[in-house]
Amino acid sequence: MSNQNVQPVTVEELEQFDHEMENTETMEHPDFRSIPDGSYQCEVERIMLTRTQQDEPMLKWQFNVIGPTHDGAKLFKNHLFRSTSLPFLKTDMHTLGFPIQKASEIPGLLESLVGLHLNIRKVTKGDNENIYINSRIAEAESTGTGRASAF
Repeated sequence: MSNQNVQPVTVEELEQFDHEMENTETMEHPDFRSIPDGSYQCEVERIMLTRTQQDEPMLKWQFNVIGPTHDGAKLFKNHLFRSTSLPFLKTDMHTLGFPIQKASEIPGLLESLVGLHLNIRKVTKGDNENIYINSRIAEAESTGTGRASAF
C-alpha cells in the first residue's frame, strides 16, 4: 500500500489543536506497560519494513500478549538489516515456518506473518529488552483471539 498521494500534515493544520493540547493531561496507556521477563504467548499484531533514524532498513514487530498472563500488553522487536543480525532474522523466520534464503523475500511475507501466534521469551539486560521467538503455535493452542492488522 502506497501513501504517495497523501498530502503531508502542515504546522498550520496542527496549530488548531495547540490550545487543547496545552490543557490536556498525559495518561498512562495500559497496553504499553512494562511486563516482567518471562515466557508469553503472543500474536503478531503489526509488522512493517521501515528505516532507523540512521536510515538503515529495519523490520519492526508489534506483539499482543495473549497469555498466560498480562493479556493485552504490547511487546516490540526490531530486526536491523546488518551482517551481524541477519542470522537472528533468518532463524526467526525459519522458526515461524518461512525458510527464507534472501532478505528480499520478506516484503512478500509481511501479510502472512500478521496474526501468527507465537511462544516468545522476554529478557531484560540493563536498559535493553530483548524478545526471542521460541516457536510458532497453532491458534487452537493459544489462549486468546485478538484481532491483528498490518501497518
